[in-house]
Amino acid sequence: MQSHKPRILVADTDRFMRESVCLCLNPSFDTIQASCGLEAISIFRDGAIDAVILDGAFNDMNGSIVCSTIRSLKGGAIVPIYVAGDEDDDALLQGSFDAGATDFFIKPMHLGLLARRIAHDLCVASKLSATSVSPVEKASAESELFRALPQPAILVGAKGVIFSANDAFERVFARRTAVAGAPVKEFLGIDAGSFEKEPFVLTELTCQGRGRVSVRVNYIPISDGPWKGCGVFFVEERPSSEILNVKTGAKILVLEDYDVVSRSLKRLLEKAGHGVALAISAESAIGQAVELVSKKTAFDLAILDISIPESSGGVEVLKTLRGLMPDLPAIVMSGAWNDPAMRNPSDFGFNAALKKPFSRDELIAVVNRILVKRGK
Repeated sequence: MQSHKPRILVADTDRFMRESVCLCLNPSFDTIQASCGLEAISIFRDGAIDAVILDGAFNDMNGSIVCSTIRSLKGGAIVPIYVAGDEDDDALLQGSFDAGATDFFIKPMHLGLLARRIAHDLCVASKLSATSVSPVEKASAESELFRALPQPAILVGAKGVIFSANDAFERVFARRTAVAGAPVKEFLGIDAGSFEKEPFVLTELTCQGRGRVSVRVNYIPISDGPWKGCGVFFVEERPSSEILNVKTGAKILVLEDYDVVSRSLKRLLEKAGHGVALAISAESAIGQAVELVSKKTAFDLAILDISIPESSGGVEVLKTLRGLMPDLPAIVMSGAWNDPAMRNPSDFGFNAALKKPFSRDELIAVVNRILVKRGK
């Protein structure tokens, strides 16, 4: 057992992202920051780093290069390394795992989940670092890591037979004893070959207590280690309201002054089929609204940060926008979870609140829910 707080290297080009991650991790971990790939490698080379969180694309090099370099350094073979990308990029995801990443996250990350994952992975890493670890013990430790994955998943062998399911899968779908030994083709209706042209596949699966549900499945092949040749199928339930009443084509105004966050929001919303107008200040947001009104049109939704440095924040901006577009629905977002507008958004005219950092699914779900109610 470690006598010190685990030391986590948080390396990201964006200062807001680094500080958000460190703020979440600091109660349980010591953190050190790096703003570029070379700095991250230098800090790790100096030693005493227990886990690493890397940006997928630094200004000076790709995150996968940083990952593979750290893996080659003293102490880098076992240390947990997490790569975070701005978008659901299959090439970046696969490149990260090929470089030796422990896991891949899409920004904005669920930081509470990340903290719990790091704590578990450090426990597993301590087992793997023992000099007497045998191949069987290493496989057992990695199996423990698989069972603790936060997303429902099944481990499938090279011949397409299910070896096991993790704890999250058991909680939602079926016990591992019920699925072990079953051909994945029969169980999911798909196999590894289904992902040759698509990064994910939609299918159906029986959910405990609710019958058949729609699910989205991703597949990650395992290229080395005790499970080389096998693969992991990640299963994500798709809510029926999202499947049957998906709304696209909305014009969405996003007020956010941090570039990495606004770019991430734009990509996620555009992938969901919406048009996005970005604003970094109250003046820009209101100016774009005035321009639309002059053309006898309007935004379908506004997503407003509660606080904008040297500018009016979301609460004040919404008042002005409602004067121009009385029926405009709006979402308030902030990392200040205790702000009155975040605790009771309806009291300030908002339809919903998003606590930073929020996941892609949380964003799309709340946007879709509001657009469905509005009939857009």
